[in-house]
Amino acid sequence: MTKIIIAEDFEDYINELSAMLGKQERIEIVGTATNGIELLNLLKYVETDIIFMDIRMKMMDGLEATEKIKVQYPSIKIMILSSFNRIAYVTKAIQLGVDGYILKHEGEDILKCIDFLIQQKTYFSQSVIKTMATVIKKQPDSKQIELSKREKEVLTLIGNGLSSLQIANILCISTHTINSYRASLLEKFAASNVAEMVKKATLTGALNE
Repeated sequence: MTKIIIAEDFEDYINELSAMLGKQERIEIVGTATNGIELLNLLKYVETDIIFMDIRMKMMDGLEATEKIKVQYPSIKIMILSSFNRIAYVTKAIQLGVDGYILKHEGEDILKCIDFLIQQKTYFSQSVIKTMATVIKKQPDSKQIELSKREKEVLTLIGNGLSSLQIANILCISTHTINSYRASLLEKFAASNVAEMVKKATLTGALNE
């Protein structure tokens, strides 16, 4: 059973999201909070696997709450669920180590992102990834990581959450070769795991080339 907390200051949306998730037998809503302070207090008494975090909340917003939670409860996955796809919000969220970012109108992605998170993967919607590409275009002096055509293909498929076997089948090459590409990509992005690599690839625009 995956335990979820919803941090959101719009009651109607809490009810809508709770109703949708409540239909899933594998998901349990263990609490809700209307701001970051309420959320931090709730975490003292309630264990959770994932937090769906709104950004704009009174008293303490979602980004400030994320920063504190990532220090105090590093094992909790945080998925930003916001109406805003602003460059400043997306960039800051990724810098704080969120595990994903989707927009509220992309409701069809919610169950998919939960699956990614419980598998220790990150999930960023395509619209959010496009926003990050815009950031890179505005920063021509930012450090670019050079990738071969095949490395870009493998990176994109990894970013979509595919396993080495699935990628090997798609590209018609061996899983051993795919694992070699994975190791090479981890080294190029100076990442200790795939989740960190995908975050860095998103920030540098490598997933959008």
